[in-house]
Amino acid sequence: MALSFTPVKGTEWEAGRIRGRQIDIILDTDYPTGGWPISPKDVGLSSSIVGASILGHTGAAGAAATTGYVYIWDFLAGKLQAFDTGAAASAPLNEATAGDDDLSTRRVRVMFFGF
Repeated sequence: MALSFTPVKGTEWEAGRIRGRQIDIILDTDYPTGGWPISPKDVGLSSSIVGASILGHTGAAGAAATTGYVYIWDFLAGKLQAFDTGAAASAPLNEATAGDDDLSTRRVRVMFFGF
């Protein structure tokens, strides 16, 4: 299964040459090593993603997420990464296990900036 990208209506903007796109991403069943690669075309941009801000996320079945995963944009690699908090929110963060963590019931809202 692949990531699913849904633009959030009414959130697109442009300022000079830079554009912003708010996207809901439904995750998949197989976390890849180092995170999910995301291309500019995946999120409605033409040539490059220069930044991304994680706006929020849902837990399993759309419930509010208080423990479980934290999401980070790796701007050098162009990947969305997931880090597991473990059983307690105070536990150290570890990257999700490649090929093992099924995050298909989770959605992440991200504002992408680029050209």
